[in-house]
Amino acid sequence: MKKLLIIIFISLIGCTPPKKSMYPREVSIYAIDFSEYSKKNFLFTPYRYLGDYESLGLVTVEIRPMAKLVKKSVDTGTGVGLTKDVWEVEKIKMGAIIEEVYKKAINMGANAVVDLEINTNFETLEANSTNPVTVNNIEISGFAIKRLGAFK
Repeated sequence: MKKLLIIIFISLIGCTPPKKSMYPREVSIYAIDFSEYSKKNFLFTPYRYLGDYESLGLVTVEIRPMAKLVKKSVDTGTGVGLTKDVWEVEKIKMGAIIEEVYKKAINMGANAVVDLEINTNFETLEANSTNPVTVNNIEISGFAIKRLGAFK
């Protein structure tokens, strides 16, 4: 009987995932490269434009990433795999959003977007009550202008 209890106790200990005592250092660098637009004499800036300009309008682009519920195999640590529903959330590239802002501003006749703001907000989508998904929406907005006399 003692051997059976010891085997059950050892089995229970083996099923408990180990507690983490350290997380490795991570370095994240986020950058938005506007050089492609500068070569086209288009200005993106978070600041006001102090030269002469013509007001054209406000531009806002907001993107919510696609989220798809898929079945994935999950390792339980016991050698027995389980299949579980997991949300796969699309990774949005900031350059794609900037390109949309640029296209809209160009269509308005602008050669600059000033007072540029980038905001992110988390939204929980409850497709079903047992497995909601949280996505990171990105919004970029600014003031589209036509800089006057900037290229003399």
